[in-house]
Amino acid sequence: MKIIYLFTLILFFAVPKALALPGDTLFYDDFERANLGSDWSTTDSSRSGIGTQTSNSGTHSLYTRHNVVTVTSRTIDLSVNGAKLTMWVRKGDDAFSEDPEKSDEGFSIEYLNNNSNWVEIVSHDGDEDQPGDIINIDYQFPNDALYNNFQLRVRQMGGDGSDYDYWHFDDVNITETGYVAPPPPLIVGQCDEFEGDLSNWVVGDRVNITTATAQSPDHSLSINGGNTDATSIAIDTSSNFKELTMWIRRGSDSFSEDPDSGEDFIVEYLNNANSWVELETFLGSGTKGQIYNRTYAMPADAKHNNFKIRLRMTNGSGAGWDYWHVDDVCLVPVTYMEINKTSCVIDDPVNNTSNPKRIPGATIRYAVEVENITDFDTDNNIVTDNVDGNFDSTTIANLRIGDDACNCLDPGATSPNGANGTGNGTNPVKLDFGTVLANSKECGYFEVKIK
Repeated sequence: MKIIYLFTLILFFAVPKALALPGDTLFYDDFERANLGSDWSTTDSSRSGIGTQTSNSGTHSLYTRHNVVTVTSRTIDLSVNGAKLTMWVRKGDDAFSEDPEKSDEGFSIEYLNNNSNWVEIVSHDGDEDQPGDIINIDYQFPNDALYNNFQLRVRQMGGDGSDYDYWHFDDVNITETGYVAPPPPLIVGQCDEFEGDLSNWVVGDRVNITTATAQSPDHSLSINGGNTDATSIAIDTSSNFKELTMWIRRGSDSFSEDPDSGEDFIVEYLNNANSWVELETFLGSGTKGQIYNRTYAMPADAKHNNFKIRLRMTNGSGAGWDYWHVDDVCLVPVTYMEINKTSCVIDDPVNNTSNPKRIPGATIRYAVEVENITDFDTDNNIVTDNVDGNFDSTTIANLRIGDDACNCLDPGATSPNGANGTGNGTNPVKLDFGTVLANSKECGYFEVKIK
C-alpha cells in the first residue's frame, strides 16, 4: 500500500503547466501610479513614463514620445497551456499630447521568445492612423512565448524631439487561455473564421468576435457604432494569390442592430505602394440582415509581402448600434498545373529492344509529367490524351502513375492508373493522378503501337 501511495503522488506532481487555469490573469498593469516602478524598465526616462494625457481605464497610461525609446517588462512566467495579450493603444493628438505624423515615428509591440529573439506582435507607422485613433490589441501567443522568462516590450521608432510624437498604452493584460495560437498566422490558402481570437487583426474600438450571426460555424467579427476598423496583420501574397473572399452581413434588430444611411462599411487592401485601395463600399441604407458573399479578384499591386486587409466603418450612433458582421475571410491561392509530354521507342519488330526505331509495329511509351506549381495540394487531377490515327488504339496498355519526374526509358517504381482513369485499349487515354502534392511532380505512363 505504501508503494502505491507514493507512486500516485509522483504522478500528481508531474503534471506540467497546471498552476494557472483559463481566465487566470498572469500579468496586468493599468499604470495607475506616478512611475514605471519595478514592472518596467526604459532606455530613456525622458522619452517614456506614466502620464494623465489620456487613458482607457482610470486616469493614467504609459506613454512613449520624442524619439527612439524602448520600454520592457519584467520577466513573466508564461509556462502555461496558452496565453493571450490584450492591450489598449492610442495615437497622440494635439488635443491632449502631440501626434506622430511620419512613417518612422511609429511603434512596435514585441515579445521575447524562448530562443531569446524579439518577435513582433504588431507595428504601426506614424502616418498610418489618424491623430487620437485607438488600437485594441488582442493577440494569442504561439508556443515559443510559453516559458518562464517571457518579456514584453514597446518600442517607439523615432520622433521630432522634445514633447512631440506621443503613443499611449494602457491596460496591458496577459491571461491564461488553455490553448496555443494555431501556427501559422493568416496566409494565402487559409481563412479566418473568427472562431478563436483576433490575433490576425489589429482592431479599433467596438470591434470584437460575437455569436450574433455567422456563416460558419457560429462566430463572426462584429464592428459597430461608428468610425473604427479592423486591419489584418501583414500577409505575404507575393506568390499564388488569386482572390479574396468573405461573407458580410448587415446588422438587424433581431440579432444586433442595423446601420442607417451614412453608416457605411468599406473593404480595402494595402497595395505594394503602401496605399489603401477600396474594393467595395456597402451603404448603411439597405435591407436589415442582408447577406453579401463576395469574391474579389486581386490585381498585381495586391501581390507583395506586406499585403493587409482593412475592414472599416465610416459613421455610426455609438457603441451597441449600427452593426456589420464579417466571417470567413479567405485568401484564395492560384492553383495551376504544368503538363509536359515526352515519348521514347521501347521496341520494334526488327531490332526488338536493341536501338529500336519508330517503324510500323514499334511500341512507343509516352510519359506525361504534371507539376503542381503552387504551395498547396491539388486534388482530382486527370489528364486526357487522344491517341491519333497513326497508332493502333487497341494496343494501348501499361497505364501507370509514378511519384516523381518522368524518366521515359526507366519509369522506376509506379502504381496502377487511378480509379477514374482508363484501362488498356481505351481511347482517349485518361491518366488519373489523384492528389498532387504542393511543389511536386508526378508522371503518368502509357504505351501504344504504331500502325
